[in-house]
Amino acid sequence: MAHLHTPLPSGDGMGGERIHAEAHVAFGGDDTHLWFGVNYLAGVTDLDAIVAVEALGVFVIEVKGVPLSEIEHYGQGSCRIRNRPGTKTPLQQALKGQQRLVQFLRSSSGMKHIPFVHVTAAFPRIRRSDFVSKWAHPGVIAQAKSMIFEEDLQSAEALRAVLISVIDHPPIGGGEDRRFPLTASAIQSIASAISPDDAVGPTSNDVERMRVVEQSLNKTRRQYVQPVDGTGIQEVLFSGPPGTGKTFRLLEIALGHARAGRNVVLACHNKVLASELRRMLLADVVTGDRSENLDVLDVHQLLERYPNVSGDHESASGFDGWVFAKVRRLIRDQQPTERFSTVLVDEAQDVEDWMYELLRWSSDPDAEWFVAEGRGQALYRDAPAPWLTAYKSRVESAKRAHRMQRVYRSGKADHLVARCTHEVSPSLDGITDFVARHPVVEDQLTLDLGGEEFDRLGEPPAFANLPGLPDELTVAEYRDGMVRAYARLITEELELLERLGSPGDLAILVPKPHAHQQRGNSGDYVAQRVIHALELVGCPYIDQVDNEARRSLRPEGAVRLVTYHSSRGVEASRVLILGFEELGRSMGGPLARQRNLAYVTLTRAKFGCRLAVSASRTGPHLDFVQAAAGAVRRELELAESQAKTDPEPIPDQVDWEEGEVVRYVADRGFGFIACMDREVFFHLSNVFGVLDADIAPGLRVCFASGMQDGKERATFVASAQPAGLQEPPLQDHSAALVAELIGDRGFGFALSPVHGRVLMHKSVLHVAVDALTVGMRVDIKVESGADGRIRATDAVLR
Repeated sequence: MAHLHTPLPSGDGMGGERIHAEAHVAFGGDDTHLWFGVNYLAGVTDLDAIVAVEALGVFVIEVKGVPLSEIEHYGQGSCRIRNRPGTKTPLQQALKGQQRLVQFLRSSSGMKHIPFVHVTAAFPRIRRSDFVSKWAHPGVIAQAKSMIFEEDLQSAEALRAVLISVIDHPPIGGGEDRRFPLTASAIQSIASAISPDDAVGPTSNDVERMRVVEQSLNKTRRQYVQPVDGTGIQEVLFSGPPGTGKTFRLLEIALGHARAGRNVVLACHNKVLASELRRMLLADVVTGDRSENLDVLDVHQLLERYPNVSGDHESASGFDGWVFAKVRRLIRDQQPTERFSTVLVDEAQDVEDWMYELLRWSSDPDAEWFVAEGRGQALYRDAPAPWLTAYKSRVESAKRAHRMQRVYRSGKADHLVARCTHEVSPSLDGITDFVARHPVVEDQLTLDLGGEEFDRLGEPPAFANLPGLPDELTVAEYRDGMVRAYARLITEELELLERLGSPGDLAILVPKPHAHQQRGNSGDYVAQRVIHALELVGCPYIDQVDNEARRSLRPEGAVRLVTYHSSRGVEASRVLILGFEELGRSMGGPLARQRNLAYVTLTRAKFGCRLAVSASRTGPHLDFVQAAAGAVRRELELAESQAKTDPEPIPDQVDWEEGEVVRYVADRGFGFIACMDREVFFHLSNVFGVLDADIAPGLRVCFASGMQDGKERATFVASAQPAGLQEPPLQDHSAALVAELIGDRGFGFALSPVHGRVLMHKSVLHVAVDALTVGMRVDIKVESGADGRIRATDAVLR
């Protein structure tokens, strides 16, 4: 009896898949293992069937349970089935599934050798003779000999014979160069890797983030979410500092294009980031609209899909030279197994020319390209690659370059320390002048460094002193002392995360291992001590310092251990930074790269980071960050002592006025409303219920206004006076409407005609966060913080 590892397909709407599955169950022996409807693995969208037969092989099978009359067209390269989207043949779909399954096994199974995975398709309601009679092309006839049809599902002998034919005469792609019998232990390893019971699912943060992406997909201002049609090549560039949502913007576009039926790839440099995005996309199963046309890869994974191509070691100069030669040979000798019609590239600042050439070769000639560049975040290059320089020139000439300025991840204070480090470190003399030129509390919305906007003030990095251990300790005693110290810091961070409502969302960042310090693939001595500390604390963790685990998925609640370099693009609620004293001493490269690495490392946290400091070990950049954080903290304390904490008296009624938009700067989000004999400034963040695309000169609006810094500004702008604000508020409260739902960071925004845009944390609500909807009436009590920002201290739904 065959081993069934998943439920059988239901007969409802999938009768053909059920027929196919029942035949494998009935005719498979004890050496056969079966999986059906595999859609729970990261990066593996939907495999109809996986069949593993000991001593025979592993098969990925795409099942089409339709009768012959439903197939309107079938060729070697295209297939059209009535009332179904897409034109890929089932063999092409199976090959795509095979590539994704192998990619998953390489990154998640820990198997030393991945068995060859064979590919075929099944038509359980069609006879082979009828199929080849209708589609009599020689290539289709040859493929049909190694596809599964109705008569192959009538006996064990017939089913085994067609599987052997798949091995001997692959209907698509190539076969094994050398055949190795599939062993029982290999099947067991596969079963463990793809078990639905052990599969890593999306985290609660992933689900929340995907909801945000879904909301953004529905906004008309996302002009790039829908692909162009017949207008030729479109190239777009997004750039901005860390935490401005560049990766999320690419993800939104990728999903929009994939759902429009395009073949999409989102590629990046960082293996850890790619694994994060693949796990996040599992949450699309929760939303019910997971796309099968989207691949998320680190660029090396795309090259790994062509394992039989070798580079010229003798003529190559270094790794990049060797791999570039390999890519050129691939382009010269082969055709891509599939072509992408939309290409999205993240972390472009470190994408080499060979990576770009590989993506260009894998894409359609008229593919749309969307590229994100993190300014000041290049970790492996001192200057942009030639492809990126040329790309930016074309995009800027076409006016398709967009700078993203709103920082969603970090607060203003911690970002200021990171920027100061990036621009000035390690010169301590420059800190005072930098902080004076960029005051952290002068304007709660922006920093004049580049116009960045922030949702909150935040706080500068904190520091934890490691114990001074006696010199006479043995190596083992010193190691144990450091392990206990690390365990104490980890415990403190985990307790803080519990209070923040983000249990386990901790990233521990350590230096990249040096070649002489590596022990196997587990990283250097700092990482080893952290692992011992995590085991001492007893919390789940994932070690992504280990190169073999960088593509593995982080489970819910597991602490992440990762290098500074591999943390780029990744975020966590809290971040603990160890070994920062090594930056500028034994690691980092040229000064510009050291600064970039410090900038990346200091901008990973949503709710603050902490650096471990040893009295016996200092470093130029660690000393600088301590001094810069101290300078910013003194500015905050001074502002706090001088701040006016009592808000202005709440007016008895709000004066609503009517006016007309006379100017609007769309890319900056502000404009002016003409009313009687004056013009009133307004910002997009204070507009409610009006689509971005509709804001233009001539638009009639209703608005309330107030004074800020001695100037009149619109506090609430709408097409008409909102009915929900007409009832008087509770005593000592102001009436407002929910403008932005509370997200995974724990805060959202209300819009009040008295106070304008008000930060609203989930802790001030009297109801569950899920009870909120945009436009809901909420009465708020507010206070003004040291940064001048208005925050809700109480929020009551009406």
